[in-house]
Order: sequence, then C-alpha cells, then structure tokens
Amino acid sequence: MTLINSPQLISAAQAARLLGVTRQRVLGLAASAVGFPAAVPTSTGGRVWSRAALQAWAAVNPDPDPVFTGPGVAPVGDPLGDPPKVRKLLALATNEALLLNHPWIGEAHLGLAMLHPDCPGAARAVL
Repeated sequence: MTLINSPQLISAAQAARLLGVTRQRVLGLAASAVGFPAAVPTSTGGRVWSRAALQAWAAVNPDPDPVFTGPGVAPVGDPLGDPPKVRKLLALATNEALLLNHPWIGEAHLGLAMLHPDCPGAARAVL
C-alpha cells in the first residue's frame, strides 16, 4: 500500500488540473482510455496515480475533448452598459469558481464574491 501524501502521487482532482480537464473526465479516461496509467493502491482505497506516468501518458495522448477553461459568464444585458460594480462582482465570482475548479457560476460563488475584500459597494458590510 502507498501513502496518499506522496509528492509523486496525485489524486483525480490534481490529475484533472494537470491534464486540463474535469475530475469526471479523468475518471472516465481511467476507466476507458487505452494505456492510461493504472491507479496505485492506497491504504484508504482511494485512487491516486503516478505523476510521472500521467505526464508521460498525456504527452503521447492529447485529449481531443474540449479543455476546461473555467466557467462561462452569460452576458447581463449590453456588455458595455453593465454598471462597473456588476462587472467587478461577476469577475470576482468567476475567480471564485475558477479557484474551486467549477465549470459554472452559482449562488455560492456570488456569495463568496460579495464577501471578498475587493467587492464593490456595501454588500460585504451588509453580509
């Protein structure tokens, strides 16, 4: 059995960041991709992979699916007509979603953005 905190081993979430895909895509590749490195057994039963083996596999098997680039923000009205505070809040919410590796922007991300020190307006003080 192998320890999970080994720097040479990475989890599905870390593999997703390394490969530029979602965690679900990593698990799908592990289940069906030819030559995908086998998971290393751990004492907890979780799945971890050798970082070097994943990097070697990725070098010869570029993923044809779209690369995760972060959440998309639907325009709210005319992009040039949005108030600057709304644009700033959406930018903060987008950053929060990116930090959490989420492909969407939801209420939780907006809430985190309103609590951010750089949030414009009185939302932080009110919350």
